[in-house]
Amino acid sequence: MTILCVEGLAKRYGDRTIGPATFTLTAGEVGLVVGGSGSGKSTLLDLIYGTRVASAGTAILDTGGWRRDLLTLSVVELISIRRSTIGYCTQFLTAIPGKSGRDLARETAAPGTCLTEIEGLFEQLALPPHIWDLPAVTWSGGEKQRLNIALAALRRPRILLLDEPFASLDRPLHPIIWSFLSDLARAGTALLIGMHQTEDGIPTARTAISLAPTKAELPPKHKPFHRAFTSDTQDAT
Repeated sequence: MTILCVEGLAKRYGDRTIGPATFTLTAGEVGLVVGGSGSGKSTLLDLIYGTRVASAGTAILDTGGWRRDLLTLSVVELISIRRSTIGYCTQFLTAIPGKSGRDLARETAAPGTCLTEIEGLFEQLALPPHIWDLPAVTWSGGEKQRLNIALAALRRPRILLLDEPFASLDRPLHPIIWSFLSDLARAGTALLIGMHQTEDGIPTARTAISLAPTKAELPPKHKPFHRAFTSDTQDAT
């Protein structure tokens, strides 16, 4: 089932344009947005999540009983969708001083999530138990990033956007995170991950979007400049 259909999505900054990008995501699919610094990975994810306003295009969310263009939702509707359907793991953890990782997880988790589930998720992400009750602002960069991933997953979104989830992580931790994300996908969550480049050990990606900076004006019919493919057997490169 296609849960997200993006067509001609673009953002103009003066004489520079990010996009247009066109792709679909199905439930349980892993999608990659690949490009160097400044190519527009964060911008594309922000446009879908609604933290930036698009210059062109559509982003149709289809949950089966509800089908709407995310770019046309009111603020109230967008907030509701973020609570129930779309999660976003940015590169930075927002934490109130004094709040522990365990506190943040309890406050963020979807209704019905038990403490055992939270602790199991922390263990899966290799967060050491001795830091769980320490203020999250005192955690290391890599620990904060893994906590950020945990908090996004605990909301149980149907679509999870992740912006550079490996940016603060040592290389040995990458397979642990990929394993965790693979489990989310197998459970039915659609993932759209922004990253500088693909790497060994990633889940098979059916959709890959390659971005590069451009100064071209938006063409009338959204002529895409990105490369995208869908394949059951070919990994993203």
